[in-house]
Amino acid sequence: MRLRFWLGFAVVAAIAVGSIAIALVVHGRESDNFETRQHGEALRAAHQAEALAALSVGQLSSASAFYQAEGHFSHHEFNVVAKSLLRPGVLRATAFISSVSAADRASFERTHGFPILERGPLGNLRRARARSHYFPLIFAAAKGLSMQIPIGYDVGSDELRGAYLLGARQRQAGSDAGATAAGRRYGD
Repeated sequence: MRLRFWLGFAVVAAIAVGSIAIALVVHGRESDNFETRQHGEALRAAHQAEALAALSVGQLSSASAFYQAEGHFSHHEFNVVAKSLLRPGVLRATAFISSVSAADRASFERTHGFPILERGPLGNLRRARARSHYFPLIFAAAKGLSMQIPIGYDVGSDELRGAYLLGARQRQAGSDAGATAAGRRYGD
């Protein structure tokens, strides 16, 4: 009887050890397969994002080239360009921002029919304080925007955006290339 017990115990133990070994092998293969699939999905998503970014940059470059050739945008021309930029899966919003020096501010406001604005301490829009340069929003378009676009808002009044816009303006002035991604100097 003891021999049968130990023989049965050995068989059950061998089956248990074999099951554990097989489970570990299957788990290792499935983990490798899962990681390989996840890596492949991540690569495909990254390639799609890169392609979408390249498409957006290409469209912005085309819009910039059109602006450089024309020298100005009418509201209709902006809407035509914006429509192509706001296709599904590309951009959600686009805007045309001009660069206006302090000396050209009054002429800009008179010509365009709206003041250059900034946010006040409570978030309300008010006439922009005196600065060396302004970057007013002239035209804007967005998908699904339910609020009124603050035309005339000086994007440069925002500390972070203002620093980038002023830097781009200074680089553009150094090369005197005309238009920048942010817009064109008013009065040129």
